[in-house]
Amino acid sequence: MKQLYVWGLCLFCTMSFFACTPQEEVFTNSQVTLGFSDQAVVFDTLFTNTRSITKRLTVYNPDKNAVKIQRIEVGGKSASPYQVTIKGRKDIVFTDIDLLGGDSLLVLVEINVPSDNQSGVAIAFDSLLFTTNQLEQQIKLIAWRENARVLQNYTITGNETWDKTQPYIIQDSVTVAPGATLTIEDSTRVFAFNQNAFLKVQGNLVVRGDTGKVVSFGGFRREIEFEEQLGQWRGIVMEAGSTADISFAVIKNAITGIAIAGNDADATPDLTLKNTLIKNMLLDGIKADNADALLENVIITNCIGNTLGVINGGNYTLQHCTLANYEFEFIRTVPSISLSNEANNAFAIDWVNNILWGNKTEEIALPEPLGNLQINARFNILRTTLTVFEGNNNLLNEDPLFERESISNLNLMMDSPAINAASPIGILIDFRKITRDATPDIGALEFVPE
Repeated sequence: MKQLYVWGLCLFCTMSFFACTPQEEVFTNSQVTLGFSDQAVVFDTLFTNTRSITKRLTVYNPDKNAVKIQRIEVGGKSASPYQVTIKGRKDIVFTDIDLLGGDSLLVLVEINVPSDNQSGVAIAFDSLLFTTNQLEQQIKLIAWRENARVLQNYTITGNETWDKTQPYIIQDSVTVAPGATLTIEDSTRVFAFNQNAFLKVQGNLVVRGDTGKVVSFGGFRREIEFEEQLGQWRGIVMEAGSTADISFAVIKNAITGIAIAGNDADATPDLTLKNTLIKNMLLDGIKADNADALLENVIITNCIGNTLGVINGGNYTLQHCTLANYEFEFIRTVPSISLSNEANNAFAIDWVNNILWGNKTEEIALPEPLGNLQINARFNILRTTLTVFEGNNNLLNEDPLFERESISNLNLMMDSPAINAASPIGILIDFRKITRDATPDIGALEFVPE
């Protein structure tokens, strides 16, 4: 009986609770100054005809009573490139929004900048206006915009030149067809839209950068948090029969920097790479399949996979290169250099004056047995326990003493064993186009005393 009484009492209280109607929210008639999480919504530089990321603005009601926001609108109205989303609705004008006392409202802001005939970077400026009880407040909307040429499923069938007048955005793929040539002039910037976007070379690629005027290849996102993020695009893919001659370029933030396939019987380079930086790769810096490659004054670093990965043999000449791999922000499970020849093709390496380094005890993997691999390695600093590299003025397991590997600063410290230890082979400038002296240094970067 007692249990039944308690059960009935609980049921009565529950029903009474839900039957009660809370007092209506009291709205203030005074001018309430709304609070905002920011005084301006600012976007990094955006390309025209592309949608931005979404920025968040929080609006606060500091009063104990509710306030009615009579109007929220984008100042430029329909002519504005900005759009706002509030409570799931996207528009440029909102009316009669109730904001309870002490509560907040989330406002989402986007911008889609149309193209125009202006060159360079310009500002896209507007305001977001809030009206409460005849009090108007405004939040600045600021973005820098830059015209760009957007290429979607684009094929080059003749000779085409890209220059620095505007950046190029690879929406999904750009293909250089067999027999065609794409020439990219100095200071040109190439951006890939997402992880599936890539530059496919079936013909010929010529990249003509210069010191201080490099040609850059990278991901589409320009916010600071994406500046060094790995794996933002697929990379440059060279198919069998193609050629690439690349000088003074930066290739960064891809899945694989350059993937190259070769099938010819000669040793003429399919890939000639000079004074180029490849870094921040989700997989490999260079992945080569029976290719012929010449690398000179090249730096490859910060790859989860190999800096240089070779399968099925080929011919690989490295001169004054620095390939250094660490794991400050990820864990590597493979050595920096990996060479294999499952197909038993002709296979030769000619390495002189290089630093091939990393934080692992063994940073070079060779086929076992060596098979027909021809090794000509001299005047290198190598992180390896392989006795095949002993002699020939190679320095094994002697720390090259880079200035600051954690930020990819691979300049030599003043007591580096690489200084004055290279063989003069006629490469008179280093990676930065600094003149090498009569007793050059090993690696891509000549030491310059302060």
